[in-house]
Parts: sequence; structure tokens; C-alpha cells
Amino acid sequence: MEDDRTAPVVVELHQTVQAPLETIWRLHTEVDSWPQWNTGIDTAVLHGLLAVGAVFDWTTAGLDISSTVAKLTPKRRIVWGGPAHGITGIHVWEFAETDDGVQVSGCRH
Repeated sequence: MEDDRTAPVVVELHQTVQAPLETIWRLHTEVDSWPQWNTGIDTAVLHGLLAVGAVFDWTTAGLDISSTVAKLTPKRRIVWGGPAHGITGIHVWEFAETDDGVQVSGCRH
């Protein structure tokens, strides 16, 4: 599972967040807590520990999605993806500390 910027649809997000990297990473990777802070996610359940090969199920916008973690570099990068209703989605999230906070970059395709 790779970052494919030639996919038919690519969404890129970049945001600097003024919070410690540890806090941002924890919020992003505690899958079961996503619905508490992300109003676009209805449910989220991680099966086991967060690691390469881990599976989590989540619902958003009426889609039931089962995603698998493909790559994981703690506090730096996470890649996951999987099929949902005939679409294979890939999410790539990167985190970098800067003088202004933490740069969070995401690419979904």
C-alpha cells in the first residue's frame, strides 16, 4: 500500500497544530476514541494493538470500512487503507515538529 498521487481522487491536508507531538499522535492513533473528537466518524474499533497488520473497523458518511495498518513509524507516519463499497481508500498521515507546533500532513486517495 503506497501513496499514489496519480489516483483518480487525491485529498491533501496540511495543518500546523500548537500542541505537543505526543498529544497529537495519541489522538490520531487511539482509534477507538475517534468519534469523541471527529464528528465525521460515527464508530471506530481497533482490534488488538496498533501495529503493522492491525485491523480496525469504522463508520463514516454511511460507509462501513475495515482498514489495515500498512506502515507505522511512531510519532512520525502511519499508513492505512482498505476497501469500502467498491472503493479502495488509502490514508497517509505524517507528523513533524516545527518551531510553530506540529505539522500534520495527510493524503487520502
